[in-house]
Amino acid sequence: MIEGSCCCGAVRFTLLKRPEMMVTCHCTRCRKVGASTFVLVAKESFRLLSGE
Repeated sequence: MIEGSCCCGAVRFTLLKRPEMMVTCHCTRCRKVGASTFVLVAKESFRLLSGE
């Protein structure tokens, strides 16, 4: 099980399985905010613990 959160901690989540794939977005918007790496997970393995 993997637990995580956003940078400020308002959103917390857990993953029941390892991510299936990691991808990098090279668009200017993602590069500008420094959030260019994403992981793809199966919907049924994602659990939102707090936040929206």
